[in-house]
Amino acid sequence: MVAASRVSSRLRLLPLALALAVFAFALAIGPWGVSRARGVPPPTGTWQLDAPSAPHAIEAYASERSVARGDVLRVHASTDPAARYRIEIYRIGWYGGAGGKLVACVPACDSDEQGSSQQLLSPDPSSGELDARWPITDRVTVGPDWQSGLYLGKLVLTSGDEAGKSRGFPFVVRAPADTNAAVLVVMPVNTWQAYNDWGGRSLYTDPDTAVKVSFDRPYAPDDDQVFLDYPIVRFIDQFGYEADYVTDADVDADPGQLVRHRLVVVPAHSEYWTKAMRDGFEAARGLGVNLAFLGGNTVYWQIRYADADRRVLEEYRSASGDPSPNPRQKTVRWRDDPVSSGREATTPPIRARTTTASSLAISTTRGSRAPASRPATPSGAPSVASGTPSHRSARARHRRSPSSSTTRGARRPRRPASIPAPSTRRTRTSCATRRRRERWCWLSARSSSAGRWPARLTAPPSPTGLRARSTHPTSASSASSETPSRR
Repeated sequence: MVAASRVSSRLRLLPLALALAVFAFALAIGPWGVSRARGVPPPTGTWQLDAPSAPHAIEAYASERSVARGDVLRVHASTDPAARYRIEIYRIGWYGGAGGKLVACVPACDSDEQGSSQQLLSPDPSSGELDARWPITDRVTVGPDWQSGLYLGKLVLTSGDEAGKSRGFPFVVRAPADTNAAVLVVMPVNTWQAYNDWGGRSLYTDPDTAVKVSFDRPYAPDDDQVFLDYPIVRFIDQFGYEADYVTDADVDADPGQLVRHRLVVVPAHSEYWTKAMRDGFEAARGLGVNLAFLGGNTVYWQIRYADADRRVLEEYRSASGDPSPNPRQKTVRWRDDPVSSGREATTPPIRARTTTASSLAISTTRGSRAPASRPATPSGAPSVASGTPSHRSARARHRRSPSSSTTRGARRPRRPASIPAPSTRRTRTSCATRRRRERWCWLSARSSSAGRWPARLTAPPSPTGLRARSTHPTSASSASSETPSRR
């Protein structure tokens, strides 16, 4: 009887054991097989770098920080001494835990090319700027099926005493201009370059601190700033969040792209921001875009681009030592004068959506679309483009803030009639339980077709003048002729 009872108990535990086994298998292949379901090639674990012992055995940099599909990535490579090498291009992601996917090789994955030693110049004695000025040795065409994300160009030596050793350079592939994901990830390339001491100078070399650093040089072998963002990139890919990727320089060139997404993610260490970047983030925050800062020391120093191509960073760390005549452009900490005068001295709080975009020069013409369901703006209605406060900023005084006399029990303002209700279901409880009440909130419904969290969501509605893109194929808008398209 006892033995029969034990057998019966074990049989009752069998369904639970099978369920746990299925769950463990699902985790082993990646959550719901998201990466494999996209039809990508099998992932490889060979994207990791194995640096050679000689500091200049092989190294390279690219002329572009970010590229789009169909663009050509220009690579400047050097091998000292001269040796043969191959370039392997990987996309960083989850891929079942492998961490990367091989997407292309130059000249081919089963061949190599002869390299040569390039001249090593000295930094400018006054500014510390160092432009390697190497010739273009390779060209990589971005494929039409390359997914937006963080990529790594891995240079592998195939001859000589250091054969098999490798160095690399990062770059970003942007999403097509006519599409937008719910999430936008801004890679902090300004901070990467600020800490890069290749050639002997950076913004941190003591006592010879540079005031200008160039993107036209390789990354130092011991530079670890780039790798701080890898875990975040892999996490986003692991759980199936479809995201678009850009760089600091892309946001500086077109801050309006921030409002075309529901969430903007700033990964690990984003210390150096331009004025256009911060103005754009504050405007996006004021229009209801969610911001996620996943690291410390964010928005600490203001920085400028010293050239029109945004290839040189300029940072003096002192208002008196900065030659710029514009006090708002002084390269000092954001909390210091004269930059802090008239604006918040710390990272913009997400809840205090009081900033208007009327005074900011934001271009949203590149690939922007207007939601088809949004009614036309009536004549005489306030418009952000015309310099009049938007409906969001006009009602911002109803929100509770340290300088507001609104009581906790005050009635929340109604949603303006010109703004359509969100397509996903709303929940009254999630709004009422927050310390700071939002104007309205919604809880995204689970996708009925895929059975998981929807990977692509329509961007939140925004006022006329800062029009967000829409995933509706029938919606379209004419681009403004005043602002040229960046792509």
